[in-house]
Amino acid sequence: MFDVIIIGKGPAGISAAIYTARAGLKTLVVSNGFGSLEKAEKIDNYFGFSETISGMELLSQGIKQAKKLKVVFAEDEIVSINGINEIQLKRYIQRAGINNRHRKDKKKSKNRQY
Repeated sequence: MFDVIIIGKGPAGISAAIYTARAGLKTLVVSNGFGSLEKAEKIDNYFGFSETISGMELLSQGIKQAKKLKVVFAEDEIVSINGINEIQLKRYIQRAGINNRHRKDKKKSKNRQY
C-alpha cells in the first residue's frame, strides 16, 4: 500500500513525488507517457539548469532523483477513481499538465489495482 499516488510524471508530478518521498511517504507515480514535455527540444528557463536542456533530459533527471528516494513508477493509464475510501488511499495528487485526451497512440488500461 502506498501513502501517496501521483497521476502524471511531468515536472509537477515528479516534483510532488520528490517532496512526498522526502517527507517519508511511500509514493507511487502512475503515468501513460511523459506528455508534451517529451517533445520539447530546448528548455532554457528551468530553475537549476544554466545550459539548454531537452524535455526528455529534464524528465530523466527528475525520475532519476525520485527513484533515488525510492519512488515507484508504473506505466499505466488511470481511467477512473471510484470506490476508494480514505483508509485505502491516504493521499492523491493529480498532475496539472496538459490534457492528452485526444492522443491517437493511447494504450489500453490494464485495469490494475495499486
